Amino acid sequence: KHFISSDLTFVEANFIKQVFVEDRLIAKSKKIYLRKGILKSEVELYNSKNELCSTLTAQLLIKKD
Repeated sequence: KHFISSDLTFVEANFIKQVFVEDRLIAKSKKIYLRKGILKSEVELYNSKNELCSTLTAQLLIKKD
């Protein structure tokens, strides 16, 4: 069996609206690039009223075990 894991290596976030513990969020992402095992993407988080709460850029190191 092959397992894939990842480590979060970088996040830059902008917070637009306050999010509470009981809120459900929807994450929409767009790949910027995937190369040499690094996935970089832009992510937007929306609340249940479809209001934009946060935008972020995240970078993951993808590892195959």
